[in-house]
Amino acid sequence: MQTLTDEKMKKNVIIYAVNLCEIDTFPPDLPVALERLTQIRKIAHPEARRKSLVAELLLCWAVRQFYPNMPPLARQTNPYGKPFFSALPNFHFNLSHSRDWVILGIADIPIGVDIEFCAQPKPQIVQRFFHPNEQNYFFSLPEADWQDGFYSLWVLKESAVKAFGLGMHFPFCRFSVSLPDLQLSNAPGHAQLALPKFYDTDYRLGICTLGSIPIKPAVHILSPETILCK
Repeated sequence: MQTLTDEKMKKNVIIYAVNLCEIDTFPPDLPVALERLTQIRKIAHPEARRKSLVAELLLCWAVRQFYPNMPPLARQTNPYGKPFFSALPNFHFNLSHSRDWVILGIADIPIGVDIEFCAQPKPQIVQRFFHPNEQNYFFSLPEADWQDGFYSLWVLKESAVKAFGLGMHFPFCRFSVSLPDLQLSNAPGHAQLALPKFYDTDYRLGICTLGSIPIKPAVHILSPETILCK
């Protein structure tokens, strides 16, 4: 059985991304665990349901790449809601979606990922929810750089919260991310951050892994046909 430490995995973090706009229809026989498929079908909003289904198909496809004989797995969640597979203790994953894109991060250590479409910066959110150090950094930037500064901080903070798996028990105001050196302060443990350039420059991608090993992300854009095939 393959693991994420095999030579097949040349980087310690892999990011897979799929463009939602390229998926119009789904085959009737989906390679998704029935329990998870039932949960997704209960989502009331059609677009949210579609994004969740694409995210699950992407995750199931990735599992098959490393564990070819593994049947579709049902998720478990920790006490704060972070999903995992109890049958695959070394397969750490995290999902995120924004507008046109769904992304999946996988690693052999706990990971959090976040992708965001870069709309208008939100200084009021910085003032209300960000750490004082981040507020000082953001408001020291020229206004022309506010968009990049805001979304860079946001995706890194969101990915850190998801990596630690503590949900609202790890609020944004209690820890800080520093740019451009990508350091995390006041966190409940050691973590590594990355802000790789994404294929679509209208988006920002943030990654956080727990531990002291530097992140070396490899980002792959997948076609819909790839994840829809069993």
